[in-house]
Amino acid sequence: MTPITFADALAACVARYGEATYAYELGGCARMWWARAWDGERDDEDGVMLVETHAGGVELAAMVGPTAVERWTLAGAGDVTPLPAALDAADAFLRDATKGP
Repeated sequence: MTPITFADALAACVARYGEATYAYELGGCARMWWARAWDGERDDEDGVMLVETHAGGVELAAMVGPTAVERWTLAGAGDVTPLPAALDAADAFLRDATKGP
């Protein structure tokens, strides 16, 4: 299996969800330095976030507020989830009306 890069994952997320609602860079206080979130809502932080970690890993995370409630590793250490499976799981999260408090 060819390793997924942040650029590969970003292209797949944009194709699936459209352009990110927010794009931001995080400094040394967080473990991720570049992230994009898709949720279709500007008044909350629930959604799906794509991140590249300081160590070069790539993750897709389901977010409820500032908390990752599910995380799929696309590249890096640990069990890797294939990108299509991670996107499908993220879609299910986004459609779930009970995802948040």
